Amino acid sequence: YQRRVHGDLWSEWTKEDDGVAEEEEAEEEEPQDATNSLHVRLHKCKHLEDRDVGSKSDPYVILKLRKSKRSIFGRQELRSQVIKDTQNPHFNEDLIFEDIWQPQKKSLFIEVWDKDSISDDSLGEGKISLKDIKAGKTTKVKLDLGKHHYLRSSKCYFELTPIGWGN
Repeated sequence: YQRRVHGDLWSEWTKEDDGVAEEEEAEEEEPQDATNSLHVRLHKCKHLEDRDVGSKSDPYVILKLRKSKRSIFGRQELRSQVIKDTQNPHFNEDLIFEDIWQPQKKSLFIEVWDKDSISDDSLGEGKISLKDIKAGKTTKVKLDLGKHHYLRSSKCYFELTPIGWGN
C-alpha cells in the first residue's frame, strides 16, 4: 500500500517526549511551494493491548505531521490500513507526506487505535522530533507507545526517509 498527501531501524529512540517544550508562538501560514517529503515505512507494532471482548484488537496507525499537537497550520495526517484480530500487526505499508514546509521544525505524532464498530479505542501514542532526521539517510525507529495494564510496553517499528531536505 502507498498513500500520498499533498500539502504540508531500529535506533533506540524510545522517548515518548523529546524533552523540547512546545513553543507558544504565532504560527505563519505555510507556502504552497515546499518540495520536501517524508517517506514512512510502517513495519509493525508489538504487544498492543487487547481492548476487544471476545476477540483481539483491530489496530491501525494515524501519523500526524505538525509543529505541535495544537498547531493550526501545516497539519497533515495519514492513516494505515486496519489489521484484523491481532495484538502484533504487520503493516508493511508505505505512507508519504509531501510538500512539507520547514520539516526540521516539525514532529511526527504516532497514534495506534483499535477499530470498533461504535467508537475506536486508543492503544498508545508517541512522538518523534524531525530535527535530528538527516537528509538522504533512512532512520530506523523503535518507538515505545507506553505500558498498558498488563505492564507490558507496546512498541511500533518504522523507518523514516526524508526526501529533498536541506540539512
